[in-house]
Amino acid sequence: MFAIVAILAVAASQMQSLGYFAGAWTCSGVFPQSGKAISSRMTFGSDLKGLSLVKHHDDDLPFDYHAVELWTYSAADKRFEAAAVDPYSGVREFISDGFAGERLVWASAPWMQPAQSFVYRKIDQGNFVVDYHVHSKAGDIVVDTLHCVRDG
Repeated sequence: MFAIVAILAVAASQMQSLGYFAGAWTCSGVFPQSGKAISSRMTFGSDLKGLSLVKHHDDDLPFDYHAVELWTYSAADKRFEAAAVDPYSGVREFISDGFAGERLVWASAPWMQPAQSFVYRKIDQGNFVVDYHVHSKAGDIVVDTLHCVRDG
């Protein structure tokens, strides 16, 4: 029983580092390849008694895209893990070592092709930028970039 309590304490402690994202965000950005604008809303909320963070991502422009993500910490693997679900890609799995300075990188699981990543950069308490990358032998493509501002 003590081992389970200790594992849960480690996971809860690690999840606190992602508490920065809690709340609602309004985002705007661009698809660099085309120059088209994009706007989104993201909301992050704690769940499972602080052992996970649930993210809802809803694009307004240029299309009606919706995704739900579950971020958690695996004490056994000593890393963060995420599942992203959307109607276009199904379930995608990502892993992260957590924040390195102001940067959080979610890299796709090794079996996902093409490889993908989300790179979050904290600007300050009320702003972050996230870049969605697709990686291939031909190179790294930034699919979209969003600048998010905390609501309220």
